[in-house]
Amino acid sequence: MGKARERLQRIGDVIDDYGLAYAALISGLMFGAFGVFTSDEFRSLFPEKYQGPVKAVAFAGAGISLVCAVVFGWKQIGQQDRFSEFERSVEKEREESEATVRELKEQIAELADENRLIAENVQNLVEGYLFRFATGLLGFGTRDVNSERVTLYFHDPAGNFIPIGRYSENQAYRQLGKSKHSNCKGCIGRAWNDDWCFDDNFADPERAWKGYVRQHERYGFDETAVEGFSMRSRLYCGCRIKDTDENEPIAVIVIESTEPDRFTEDELKAALLRGEMRFLSDLVEGLRDSVMNPSRVAELGY
Repeated sequence: MGKARERLQRIGDVIDDYGLAYAALISGLMFGAFGVFTSDEFRSLFPEKYQGPVKAVAFAGAGISLVCAVVFGWKQIGQQDRFSEFERSVEKEREESEATVRELKEQIAELADENRLIAENVQNLVEGYLFRFATGLLGFGTRDVNSERVTLYFHDPAGNFIPIGRYSENQAYRQLGKSKHSNCKGCIGRAWNDDWCFDDNFADPERAWKGYVRQHERYGFDETAVEGFSMRSRLYCGCRIKDTDENEPIAVIVIESTEPDRFTEDELKAALLRGEMRFLSDLVEGLRDSVMNPSRVAELGY
């Protein structure tokens, strides 16, 4: 019996690869056929001396077929149970993964909202100061034409200038626009390298466009870049801002105007170098050490 059970087990394992359901069906049909062979009517077709052996073979075949049908059927049921358990496991993992994805999406949305709020607060804080500075010491809005704007640029560890606040009485000049600027171009680059930059000698772009472009080429801008400027300034002034210990440069403030005679260099030096520099250092250093630190700049979308 032990060897017969082993043979049946091996047969069952082989049949696993081809379909236990078909094997169980065939075994059942064979059992039915051998059942017919055991009948007296079937045995009467043979001579009397063969009827005994035929009966024995028929009963043996019927028994083996029955055992095979039971074994294959049992293994098929077991396989279905395992498959159902696997399906349930997969479904559970899928539901858990979907729940995790939903939770992560919610967290990302919350962080995005938080970062957007922080960025807006930073911009509002800086622009509130720039409004006071521009309308006070610089006299923005006191002329018939609002030709001026002032922008504060934070210098990030990657070597870019990030505009974190801007003010102008002219709405067309207020948009921050480009999110990053190279530290080797324009008045901002000169101020970063030399502490100070003042240039009020730019041609009128309406009358001498080529000359206007050539003057900007000295600052690293080609004609395509100049064409993209939202403000055709003819006066630029940049001032580098250091930390409160005056050891490390951390930002640049840029004042510009479409009128070349809007400010003199002495006026702007008096306002910046001898007036607002200490407060600007405190302001930018505070932002740098909190929300504008290197790990937060990219997160805030600057």
